[in-house]
Amino acid sequence: MACLFVSSKVEDTIKKLKDIMMAAYHYRHPDVVDWDPESKEGEEQRKRVLSYEKMVLESICFDFHIVHPYKYIVKFVKLYDGHMDVAQRAWQIACD
Repeated sequence: MACLFVSSKVEDTIKKLKDIMMAAYHYRHPDVVDWDPESKEGEEQRKRVLSYEKMVLESICFDFHIVHPYKYIVKFVKLYDGHMDVAQRAWQIACD
């Protein structure tokens, strides 16, 4: 969750930590309908995620320069006269 939280900030698609926590909880526990992120358990998890976020940021030395593969895919396909299906598949892999 911490990596998702950091990446949402880096990619300018900022998500509230509460929303990420809710999505993760519902993914892990699809049978539970009404989980409260403001509960004691949620508050402990929020503190853990924020602690992990700090560790992630320190481990990348707060370097937010992200190199995306998309321009290289386009150059590669043009250089080797690649087919559109190859380009689409490469794009899909890069997006995963």
